[in-house]
Amino acid sequence: MACFFAAGAFAARPSSRNFRSLADRKKAEQRRVEREEAVFEEPVFETEGPASRTPPPPPPPPREKFVYNGPRTGWGILAEQAPHYTPQGKNLGKLSAGRVFTYDGVRNGEGDRFFYVVTFRDPPAPGAPLGPYLLDSACTALYGGKLEDARPALVERLSAYFAARGAAEARRAELAAKRLDAQKERNPHYRAARESRRRYNESIEEAARLEKEMNRSQGRRREALMDELRELKYRQQGLKSKMDGDTRAYQEWNGANVGDVIKEEELQRDEVYREHDRKRRELEPLLKGLLPPKRK
Repeated sequence: MACFFAAGAFAARPSSRNFRSLADRKKAEQRRVEREEAVFEEPVFETEGPASRTPPPPPPPPREKFVYNGPRTGWGILAEQAPHYTPQGKNLGKLSAGRVFTYDGVRNGEGDRFFYVVTFRDPPAPGAPLGPYLLDSACTALYGGKLEDARPALVERLSAYFAARGAAEARRAELAAKRLDAQKERNPHYRAARESRRRYNESIEEAARLEKEMNRSQGRRREALMDELRELKYRQQGLKSKMDGDTRAYQEWNGANVGDVIKEEELQRDEVYREHDRKRRELEPLLKGLLPPKRK
């Protein structure tokens, strides 16, 4: 019988070299934000004296360092659709869930993110080598012992379960993306975000045109083009800031108002989703104690 290890349960712990706990740092960051908000509630404008100087930005909070304290070798299954990488970190594209692999190493990412150095049981693409590749620890389900010692029927059942669950979630995401795209004009910030992005992109094209012409010119014409390009670069800063602000407002409204754009009853009317979900529900009772806890 394979023994399940929930990756999140053992994957990371704070390093003893950290001088403050993550909770302490979060509290300190919250106090800093509250102080900044208090400053901006009642702005004070100077009427005399030299122009106020912009204060330097606060230093970024120190990063929490984590160490991996799980088994360094073992086997597992890709639990959701996720990208895989070369050992050098190049993204090779997404793989469907359900792929069985062994791993014989762990690489550190940022924070508590780790990457397993894996070899797949089957090639990830026609003609591709079995490994080594890197997989994000958050996308995997790991099991104890050696793959060759696990019951083949159990491995196949687990693989089929994760494949069905991953395919159902991928279909849910596809349908939700289509719904969001169809309803994007409900967002009151959509038109502003679209227009500010258009203006910024046009400025990039204009800058490239001016630079190309400037490089072919001489004398006063070249100087005039340099001045024009310099002015455009200055205006681009404002265009970029406007685009970023409008885009952020658009995304925040979506997050606050869209919610679950695809309801469960709608999903069950979709033939593709329904078939994948049926397979998942059939297999789930047969795998009690071997599945990772559901995410909240």
